[in-house]
Amino acid sequence: MNRQINFYRAVRLLCCGGIALILGAVDCASAAEPAELAELVAAALSGNPRVQAARHRVDQMLAKHEATFGFLDPSMFAATGYAQRSRGTPGASGFTALTDNALDNQAGVQTPLRPGAYLAVGGAERLLTEPGDGSNQQYQSLASARLRIPLLRDRGFRLWDSEQAMAVAEYNQEVSQFTAAIQQLRWEIELAYIAVLEAAEIRSSAHDATVRLSALLNETKELVRLKVVPEYQLHPTVMEKSLREEEEISAKDGYEQALIRLRQVVGGGGAVAVSSGVGALVEWAAGVTLSESDDVAVAMATRGDSQAILNQVEFSHAELGRAEENLRSDLDLNLGTSWQGESPNNPFGGGRALSGHHMGGDMTLVWSKTLGLRRERAEVHRLESRIAELMASLAQMRDLAVAEIAAARLAYQSAQDRLRAVEGATEAARKEMEAEEERFRLGEGRSRQVLDAQQDLNGVSQRRTHIAAALLRAHSSYRRATGYVGQELALQPSLPPTKP
Repeated sequence: MNRQINFYRAVRLLCCGGIALILGAVDCASAAEPAELAELVAAALSGNPRVQAARHRVDQMLAKHEATFGFLDPSMFAATGYAQRSRGTPGASGFTALTDNALDNQAGVQTPLRPGAYLAVGGAERLLTEPGDGSNQQYQSLASARLRIPLLRDRGFRLWDSEQAMAVAEYNQEVSQFTAAIQQLRWEIELAYIAVLEAAEIRSSAHDATVRLSALLNETKELVRLKVVPEYQLHPTVMEKSLREEEEISAKDGYEQALIRLRQVVGGGGAVAVSSGVGALVEWAAGVTLSESDDVAVAMATRGDSQAILNQVEFSHAELGRAEENLRSDLDLNLGTSWQGESPNNPFGGGRALSGHHMGGDMTLVWSKTLGLRRERAEVHRLESRIAELMASLAQMRDLAVAEIAAARLAYQSAQDRLRAVEGATEAARKEMEAEEERFRLGEGRSRQVLDAQQDLNGVSQRRTHIAAALLRAHSSYRRATGYVGQELALQPSLPPTKP
C-alpha cells in the first residue's frame, strides 16, 4: 500500500515538474539580444516541423501513459450453449461445453481492486435435461463471487506499478528529447541569424568600398584633366573599382544565401526578414557577457540530451523492477462464495432439489514456480548491464559538456580580446585613408597609395565584423553547452492527473 501511494506521489511530482509552454513569449532573450531574434525563435517553436514532430512524440507518450490505466477497467464475460453427452476433445482450446446435458446461460464481471486483488462476480441460469434426481428436467440458478489475492508475485499490483513507471520514464525521455530538439534549434537559429548579420555587414562594407572607389575614380579623372597627376594613375583605380564591384556582387550573394539558410532553420515555410541595421552585429557583441563561473552540474540538469539519458536509466530501473518481480513465485489466495437454487418448473427458482444447501464457499491457496528461471535471470543481467552502459554514457556526456563549455568560454574570451584590439586599428585605418586622400588631392601622393589605404580600411572593417560574429557564435555555443540556464526555451506538457 505504501509503495503504491509513494508511486502516485512520484507521478504527481513529475507532473508538477513540467514547465509551461508559451510559444509567443520572448522571455528567453537576454537583455542585449535583438528582439527580432526572439521573434524568429517564437516562430520556429510554433511552426518548425522538427519541433512539431518532437511534440507529437510527447503526445504519443501521454497517450501511452493514459493507456496504462486500462488495467483498472473491468472485463465482462457472457456465454450461452447447449450440450448433450458432451465429450472433451484432447488438444482443443476454448470452450467445448459449459455444462453437460444442459442449456446453459452465464455471465460475469471481473475487476482489479486496490490495493491488490481481483474480484469476479457472476451468475448462471441452466436447464438441466438429465438432473439425476429422477425428474426429466430441472432449472438451476447460480450466483457467485470470487476474490483472488496475489501474495508473492504481483503483490499489490507490482507489475502494474512497473508498467506505469516505465510509461512515465518514456514520457520524461520524450520531453527531454523535445527540450534537446528546441535547444538545438535555438542554437542553429542564433548561428544562422548571426551569419545573416555578418553577411549584411560584409555587404555594406563592400558597397561602401565601391562608393569610395567611384568617388576616387571621378576625382582622379578631374586631377588628370587639370594636369595635377599623370593619366597612368587612372589605371589602378579602374581595376580596383571593377574588383570591388565583383566583391559587392559576391557579398550580396552571400547575404541571400545566409537568409535562405535562416529561413530553412526557422522552418514552417514563412517569410523571414532581418531588419537590423548596419552596426547591429558589433553593438550586439559589445553587450553580451558570460557567467563568472561554470556550473557543470546545473548544465547537466538543464541540457535535454543529458536528461534524456537519465530518463533512460529510469526506464531501465522500472524494467529491472518488473524482471525481478518475475523471479518471485506465484502464491494466490482464492476466496469464493456462491448461492444455488433449483426448480423443476420455473427459471430463477429458489428450491433445493439437487443440493441440501443454498450457500457454498471455498478457500484455496495456490503456489506455482517456474523451474530454472533462465529467461528471467538473463533479463535481470541484461538490464543491469544496460543501466551500467547508460551511466557510462552519462559520464561521457558530462565530459562532453565540460569540453564544450571550456571551448566556448575560451573562444569568447579570445574574440573579446581581438575585438578590443581591432577597434584601435579601425580608427587608425580611417585616419590613414583620409590623410592619403588629402595628399593625393594636393598632388603629393599617388592613387595607388589611396587605394591601399582604402583596402586597409575595408580589411580592418571586415575583420572586426568577423571577430564580432565569432564572439557571438562563442556566446551562443556557451549558452547551448550550459543548457540555456535561466532561459527556459520549451516547456514540457504536464502529465494528466493520476486517476484514483
